[in-house]
Amino acid sequence: MNARFHLFAALAFTLAAAPAAAQEAFDAGAALRGAKDAAGAAPAVGPAVAAGQSSPKGKASVTYGVILNGDTERRHQLNATMLKEHMIRYYGADAKNITILSTDQGLAPTRQNLVKTAADLKQKAGPDDRVIVYTTGHGFLAQDKKGTVYTLAALPNDDAVTDVAMAGAFLDNKAGSYVYLGDQCYSGGFAKKFTANAAKSVIAISSTDDQNSTVCGFFIIPFVEASKDLKNDTDKDGRVSEREAYAAAKGVSETEHDKHGFPKGASNALYLTSGAAAKGRGAGK
Repeated sequence: MNARFHLFAALAFTLAAAPAAAQEAFDAGAALRGAKDAAGAAPAVGPAVAAGQSSPKGKASVTYGVILNGDTERRHQLNATMLKEHMIRYYGADAKNITILSTDQGLAPTRQNLVKTAADLKQKAGPDDRVIVYTTGHGFLAQDKKGTVYTLAALPNDDAVTDVAMAGAFLDNKAGSYVYLGDQCYSGGFAKKFTANAAKSVIAISSTDDQNSTVCGFFIIPFVEASKDLKNDTDKDGRVSEREAYAAAKGVSETEHDKHGFPKGASNALYLTSGAAAKGRGAGK
């Protein structure tokens, strides 16, 4: 479960069609490649799905989704599939506007394809639109030559993408609101980067903080199930907001992590908000 810190030389790639800044940010993950997955052999717990806090106020003109899974374990592949279904059900997203980068479907989960996906969003997303980014799979901590510590999401072939690269690339468009969702180990680092100094409405939720490993299903599965159950509609407005789903799932997450001997911090799911937020299409809608 313990993180191992590593120092690696940069690995250069040429992405001719990619914006230079985005290319450099994504390539930075290669400098930290080879770090050991902090989660170890976590038990398979079945399909999972995640969502953020309450949806941005008002109905988005178009909701765009980006789903990243760089791992071959079936539970993480199921995360990606179930999250797509959740985006369609909860947010009302059109399947054609959801890009999956996974080891079993959609685009290959590479830095090149992430840069291209971000560039496409920059061309498409407008001020009335919403962008939802979900990351799953394995996560770890690593540091560069200067000693700066990053949280990373693993990609195939011992590659990785940093929290800085993901937030920088996918916030760089004209969309009026954003949601970041994450359940990999140390996903709180990604959540913090998406909400730090955000000029627009950004909502982020993760299944762990940025200092501990976790099991994605201990939080994500009860979270999405809670979003479907109107008994969790505590303010009785006919919809289960993501804040309400979060409250219902947090206790389950804490119990499961404690039961399996995880550090206390692993059960502290982050709940971060910057900008205006209201309810989205919840249960019963």
